[in-house]
Amino acid sequence: MKKSNYLMFAVVILFLLSVLISFGGCNLGGGSGDSSSDDSNSDGTGATYYADGDGDGYGDQNTTTTASSQPDGYVANDDDCNDADAAINPDAAESCNGIDDDCDGQIDESCNTYYLDSDGDGHGDPNISVTDISLPDGYVNSSTDCDDTDAAINPGAAETCDGIDNNCDGLVDDTCLNVPGDYLTIQAAIDAAPAGTIITVSDGTYNEAVDFKGKAITVTSVNGAA
Repeated sequence: MKKSNYLMFAVVILFLLSVLISFGGCNLGGGSGDSSSDDSNSDGTGATYYADGDGDGYGDQNTTTTASSQPDGYVANDDDCNDADAAINPDAAESCNGIDDDCDGQIDESCNTYYLDSDGDGHGDPNISVTDISLPDGYVNSSTDCDDTDAAINPGAAETCDGIDNNCDGLVDDTCLNVPGDYLTIQAAIDAAPAGTIITVSDGTYNEAVDFKGKAITVTSVNGAA
């Protein structure tokens, strides 16, 4: 009777040991059966970093890597619009060069066109210009001068009867009439002239009384004031 009791007790002990060993292999020692890990990148959940090829501190959105810590040559932002040029990045000043220097999606947005004012009359030459952010010395905003070598010729000048477009309106002596070139008599010229007209009278004898009819008209000899 004693023998069978011992045998039964031994069987129970062996069974319990086998159960303990089976469960212990899954929980003890952190072995290959352990499903947890301290490596944040083992499941692909590391941070995304962007290549900074030009070293300006801004990354290329098209070249990335995923890592648990920032690799050399990479940054955490993707704000660079040209990673081959360190002078082009969001902190750069915009220049008038046909390039988006500050990566804001706009080109030369702060630039204006200015015109050379050689004669200093405040009106610029439409044929000579620069594009810049601020007004350069010797340049103006206006491009309306028709002769930038003569300060007396500009849109603000009065037209005179000298064969020149003094006021840059595209017309020469447009406020002038000549006697006898345009009209045979002074009075005929006065009658036809609008206010502001200059009537030049060529040398000759004119036996006539004239009536200005209240008009603001100038009558002068081609050789000077009458």
